[in-house]
Amino acid sequence: MELKFCLNLCEKMRVFIAVEIPEDLRAKIAHASEILERSGLIKGSFVSKENLHLTLKFFGNISEEDLEKVKNKLKEIHFHKFDARTEKIGFFPSEDYIKVIWMGVAAEELEMLHNLLSESLKGFKSEDKKFESHLTIARVNAIKNKDLLREKLKTLNVKSEKFSVDKFSLIKSELTSRGPMYRKISDFNLFG
Repeated sequence: MELKFCLNLCEKMRVFIAVEIPEDLRAKIAHASEILERSGLIKGSFVSKENLHLTLKFFGNISEEDLEKVKNKLKEIHFHKFDARTEKIGFFPSEDYIKVIWMGVAAEELEMLHNLLSESLKGFKSEDKKFESHLTIARVNAIKNKDLLREKLKTLNVKSEKFSVDKFSLIKSELTSRGPMYRKISDFNLFG
């Protein structure tokens, strides 16, 4: 009995905190992503419409016990609702060495919320990268022609769109042979 308890308690899971994107906006971004994928200019993996989100904090593997502590800390977060806006398409780490294609998201409050979460969750192991407000569109393994890719991205015509942020979510990520599968654990509403 004790061994079974430890196996369940000691089991780790990949979790992150994210802002989920409205369905209509996800559909527009996914459509542009499909056009880019069909162009054949990139070899890599494209993020599915269902998985488009803005990561505020990534924990990686944490235990069930720590997950409960994180949930309790997140319940204490008090932050106001706000509007955000999608922006231009960009690249990580740079335009000359493209490993990720992303769409920027602008809102001063996103960085403020990220900082508040980081401060509140200081005792928990998490990824400690500089916060870059973005939606990952594709992870790139190879590019046939960078110049043609840049031209194709200009023709995608993904307009800047405003959307409301009224909550953030704690999400579990399971890696499968078909790519990551995300399952929402909890939502945390913003106020005002």
